[in-house]
Amino acid sequence: MLTLSCNQPNKKSIDKIDQKQIERDSITLLNIEKEKREKKKKDSILLIEQNKVIGEIRFGMTKNEVNTLIKRFRKKNRRPDKFLGKPYYDDFIGEYEYFQMTGFYDEGKLYELYIQGVLTDWENFDRDVPRQTKYISNVIKQKYGEPDLHYSIEPRYKLNKGYSYLINRWIVGTKTIEVRLQDNGTNYPINVSIFLPEVRKKIENEKNQEEKESTEKAKDVF
Repeated sequence: MLTLSCNQPNKKSIDKIDQKQIERDSITLLNIEKEKREKKKKDSILLIEQNKVIGEIRFGMTKNEVNTLIKRFRKKNRRPDKFLGKPYYDDFIGEYEYFQMTGFYDEGKLYELYIQGVLTDWENFDRDVPRQTKYISNVIKQKYGEPDLHYSIEPRYKLNKGYSYLINRWIVGTKTIEVRLQDNGTNYPINVSIFLPEVRKKIENEKNQEEKESTEKAKDVF
């Protein structure tokens, strides 16, 4: 009887420990399943988003398709203004003002869309360049969060004509979005590129190979 009475509390303690372990295991399993669901959902969204360029434009579209959708996008997002008393329209993405959109193609399929920002002259550099950068970056942040890479805006006197300076970069699956400051010598637009880096790299390699072959063929001229 004495032995039985001594063992009984120990059994209850063990039962309590086992129960707590079961509860902890259950919570762990629930968290693992939740993480799996969240990852699956994120991956599913990523598959969709990585193919999207802007508006209805998608990578892989033909030039005619892209040009039609660019016109549609600009018409939908432009704002009326007046110039010399005549109606005039400015193009916007949120509060970011841009000048034009240009598509780049590989084997007839879109792999990059280049958005040239409104031209800022040197007198308004300190005011408009940070403002334009903020406007377009905030739009992208709303969708994809903070950039994967960020650099401060260089002072105008440190810039070199013809160079492009990376400010923000987002990597979304197979696509990349970059916000850059361009020094054109007399104006400084904030430009946006949405592109497939793998295709861009392939084209660069092909160009380098063509230049190499062309140089080798030309050596016999001398």
